[in-house]
Amino acid sequence: GFETRAAGIPLFVNRDHVVYPTAKLCVVFNIPKGSQTFYRGHSMLVNALAYNARAKLVASAQARKQHRLCEIHLWNPVTLKCVRKIRVKGTSITSLAFSSCGTRLIVAADDQKSTLLVYNVQSTSQQPLVTAQGRHCTARDIIPDLVNDDNVCHFATFGPSGVHFWQLSKFDSTLKHSRGTFGGSAPVVTSMACAKPGNFVCGTQSGEVVFFQGGK
Repeated sequence: GFETRAAGIPLFVNRDHVVYPTAKLCVVFNIPKGSQTFYRGHSMLVNALAYNARAKLVASAQARKQHRLCEIHLWNPVTLKCVRKIRVKGTSITSLAFSSCGTRLIVAADDQKSTLLVYNVQSTSQQPLVTAQGRHCTARDIIPDLVNDDNVCHFATFGPSGVHFWQLSKFDSTLKHSRGTFGGSAPVVTSMACAKPGNFVCGTQSGEVVFFQGGK
């Protein structure tokens, strides 16, 4: 009688704990003890999840209900206390990611304009720092760059429009981006990871592995 739909894969909080969504719950699993605790703040299916060790926060997004806004909860995986809720327009949220420095939350909204939003984690404002819209913003997933830069937020996205590299300076309100070039016809990218600062690796539908350095 319990709903068990889950989205995404488990995220490691530390060496002993992982967090993952199932239906309206977020489960924090203690691996050595085999025990579970639950974040119960959501009222709808949780469909996106992110964690950042520097911020020590989990971000979890729930699906929209009827005419309500999508909702993102920022919460502590130890205390299970919610520290902030962000409401976002759109039919759903496809992906979440923290910047490597932990001060920015990047959100991909599944709406008609394919909106990409960046929020200040340390603020209480419901308004994003910046938004971008257009087909190039359609993101299946958001991958933060591992570069250690507290002044500039670096990340990558991939989706139907290809691979894009983004940056947002704390001194500028413009979200800048460039498209990743493959040296030929662009393949369908199915997975992506940051291997080290400024270096990304992509897996494609045809089985190829593509490496990017500095956006190329």
